[in-house]
Amino acid sequence: MSGVLDLFLAQPFGSRSLLQRIFAMAIHDGIRSFQKAIDGLAAKVDDSVLVGKLKAFTEADESVKDELRSEAKEDDVDIIVVILRSEHFGSELTSEQIGKVFNAYVAWVNAVENVRYYPFLAPWTN
Repeated sequence: MSGVLDLFLAQPFGSRSLLQRIFAMAIHDGIRSFQKAIDGLAAKVDDSVLVGKLKAFTEADESVKDELRSEAKEDDVDIIVVILRSEHFGSELTSEQIGKVFNAYVAWVNAVENVRYYPFLAPWTN
């Protein structure tokens, strides 16, 4: 047993151990799959301003994020709405962009509220 542990935990010449390499590869693969999903969604949105605002939020300081989260809670709206209307991340949205976001939000709320009527959307509810 100690031989196996030595194999996984040994750090030859000060480099990373086998266990550290395994964890690093697993985390890297997970991040890569999330990035593929994000890139796919960004392509579907097909609006660089909307995607840019969301990306700017993810890269913002925690103080800005906390401020926007509290604003969303106070206004009782989704955090995405607050991010997109925020002036922290660029200019205001055009009326066309606002309409696109609003229609998507209404469709999402409708799908979530009516999932029991569409069992093929949520097979785990059967």
